[in-house]
Amino acid sequence: MSSDSRYLITSSDERTWKFDRPVIFLGYWCLHYNRKHVWEKMDAVVAKPYGKGQSTKDIDWFKARKIEKNIFPILYKTLNQYHGTNYSSKFWKILLSSWLRRYVEVMFNRISTLRQCIETNNLTGVTLFDDEYNLLISKDCKGAIYQFDDNNWNNLLIKKLFEYFQAKNLFIETISNIKSESKSIKSSKILNINNLLRLIKINLKDQVKKIVMFLTSILSVRNQGVIQNTYLTKIDEIKLNLSLNSIPLYWTAYKSSNLKTNIDLNNLKQRKTLSYNYKNFSEDFVENIIGDMIFKILPICFLEGFKELNNIVSKRILPKNPKYIFTSNLYDTNEDFKLWTAKNVELGTKYIIGQHGSNFGTHRYINPSAEETIADKFITWGWTDNLKQHVPAFIFKITKFTQKINYSDGGLLLILTHVPHRYRLYDVIYENRNYFDNQILFVNKLKSSITKKLTIRKTPSGSALSLGEDVKFNQFHKSVKFDEGEIKIEKLINKSKIVVFTYDSTGMLECLAKNIPTIVFWDNTFDYIRDSAKPYYQMLIDSGILHSSPESASNKINQVWDNIDEWWLSNKTQIFRKKFCEKYATFSDSPINQLKEILLN
Repeated sequence: MSSDSRYLITSSDERTWKFDRPVIFLGYWCLHYNRKHVWEKMDAVVAKPYGKGQSTKDIDWFKARKIEKNIFPILYKTLNQYHGTNYSSKFWKILLSSWLRRYVEVMFNRISTLRQCIETNNLTGVTLFDDEYNLLISKDCKGAIYQFDDNNWNNLLIKKLFEYFQAKNLFIETISNIKSESKSIKSSKILNINNLLRLIKINLKDQVKKIVMFLTSILSVRNQGVIQNTYLTKIDEIKLNLSLNSIPLYWTAYKSSNLKTNIDLNNLKQRKTLSYNYKNFSEDFVENIIGDMIFKILPICFLEGFKELNNIVSKRILPKNPKYIFTSNLYDTNEDFKLWTAKNVELGTKYIIGQHGSNFGTHRYINPSAEETIADKFITWGWTDNLKQHVPAFIFKITKFTQKINYSDGGLLLILTHVPHRYRLYDVIYENRNYFDNQILFVNKLKSSITKKLTIRKTPSGSALSLGEDVKFNQFHKSVKFDEGEIKIEKLINKSKIVVFTYDSTGMLECLAKNIPTIVFWDNTFDYIRDSAKPYYQMLIDSGILHSSPESASNKINQVWDNIDEWWLSNKTQIFRKKFCEKYATFSDSPINQLKEILLN
């Protein structure tokens, strides 16, 4: 244990900070870049991150899956008892699996992070928010994702977690989390003519969507199957429907965040009672807390709001007992679709889920994903694994191959990613801390003539967490152009000689499948790659496509810029690219017929 006495800070909210004494930040999520001038002057250190190293990650992965397996039977049986139902475990898996996976990993990480900090540091105190813990409860799965990222939510969670720890000599100060609204914020809420027109436009668009859904629902009620949000293009999804003599159904999701059901004191008491089912159910410290807290965090749509959600689903005009339901994007946070699907699966409908992005079949800690375990068939983009439900197919977004020929006069496109979601077992913010510096290093190593042709595609934050990264964009050379996401990514790619990806992304797979000159780099290249996938990623390295550092990626671009064909169209690059794509981004000559056969068999 460190001999230095320090005050613990768990949040970027400076109301919880102490400036008159030595402090320790629980993680890098506390340190916003645009507040650097504040925290750099403090007597501060950052706690050791939890989950470093592949061996630790491997062990934690197996532990988390065991906890998930142990917790689920108690959870679904308790929910059946609470609702007076007798649904199968698969019914509840369809509803809960994605949320439960994230919940277990979030709790595992937060408990382990806090315990490690307490055991290895001499902490004198901590300031936490003193709000009712019902603020830990989201309306639905989508709301939970953003809560898991939110600093204030995590601060409230840590207050609850401290009740499980025996932290001697630690003073816990509590403060209210009520924020006063500034005049500048109030003034921005004035309804001007532009805002009014925007609201009218949104309302009209919503009404049109409702009408279209109503009409397509009536027409599709006799469909033998339901095909919805498949990751195919809209045109291809319509073609697939028509090939199966089905009327395309336009599905508008009910926003379960709009559920009228809220938490009151009686609900909180009931949740506390339900938690007794997990009382000391495990001898493992972490597992026991995860079980004890589950009903204190479970989204409303599965408990108090379940009856309301049922009523919403029952009013929808939808096919009765379809033979199959095929989706790639609605399995996770679309609560009404999930409930409708689960009810039909209980009656014998086959549930088919398609791959909907990268990392499937390659990521070490998405193995298998929650959706793979609930599907009767999981359609991949070419790979297969040990699960019997895997059906290899093709990359869904590319059903019509158009070879890009002329890119000699194009520019360089650098595609960035957002701050990662904090629902992994390990500290993703710690691992992401050098991400932006690597982008600057990459740009600085380019030839000046290439830098002048560079466009950086910004990516809006996908999480509730912002680290003030926008401030860092000022560090790029003035000649660099930025795209704020206003131009379609396809147009930017078509204007580029080389496309650069800074993470293992869907875009990378699509560009490789389309044979577009592509450079990729990220830190710790093989840390998250499954052993079975490593030989294929090694091919990308050997062909000069994948790099383990920004300097290496820049050097490659400087080397090939004036004659890209010599590198990209060489036998070595093309053979390795094709072998990689045959495994993870296959192209199909008859995509509609191939999917039709999979759905009917």
